[in-house]
Amino acid sequence: MSGQGRGDLARGRRSIELNVVNSLSWSELRLSGADAISFAQGQFSQEVTTHRRASLLLAPDGHVVTGGDLWIEGPEVVFSVPAPLADTATA
Repeated sequence: MSGQGRGDLARGRRSIELNVVNSLSWSELRLSGADAISFAQGQFSQEVTTHRRASLLLAPDGHVVTGGDLWIEGPEVVFSVPAPLADTATA
């Protein structure tokens, strides 16, 4: 089968197949309250903004707890993490 694929490329024909498997579900951790934004500023590797961006949740000693997406939505700070890591992020 692999020889047949190389032959197709040698003759200038290309066949590309893309299969996306999305089996990972995500959990959103939401921080709310008067000090939510200032508290979150000290917990993540990126500045908390209204723009969704990749960030790391840090332990008090600076070690990485988990990665995810971080943003402000209304009065809440939202951190989206792979569902299997949600318990780790809240421990």
